[in-house]
Amino acid sequence: DNELSVVDGQGRTLTVQQWDTFLNGVFPLDRNRLTREWFHSGQASYIVAGEGADDFEGTMELGYQVGFPWSLGVGINFSYTTPN
Repeated sequence: DNELSVVDGQGRTLTVQQWDTFLNGVFPLDRNRLTREWFHSGQASYIVAGEGADDFEGTMELGYQVGFPWSLGVGINFSYTTPN
């Protein structure tokens, strides 16, 4: 459960709330070991407050941004010889 508020360019406060969120991890359908799949459930609402709040229009989109810290190993092999 959490809540986040932001003030838009016209001074209205937009508050978004979400609760009862649940992520259910499932076995990937493509059987790829690098693939992950989840089902999401939960509820969300928004409240707009301030002058002109009744005229507010917009679309609420919910989602997740997922990142995976991965880097390709980079190495340098260096060798040298000296005359004996």
